[in-house]
Amino acid sequence: MKVVSDQDWWGMDEHQYGIFLFDHLGTLAGIDVYSLNGTTVPTRLPTLEELNTGLERVRGAAQPAVAADGASRRR
Repeated sequence: MKVVSDQDWWGMDEHQYGIFLFDHLGTLAGIDVYSLNGTTVPTRLPTLEELNTGLERVRGAAQPAVAADGASRRR
């Protein structure tokens, strides 16, 4: 089996969860849903909107810093 998707999402309860999808020879072979803080238990699978929101948060956090003159600090 191999992991084909690993995503985080914020539930409607404002807790953060994660989900793994596993593949075996081209067939979905497993789903693992878990709590990132370990104190809550997800009671449902995420919606596509929740997964997209989670990706937007990650992308926003991963953006390189920009200097006051608009130039990227990474060169």
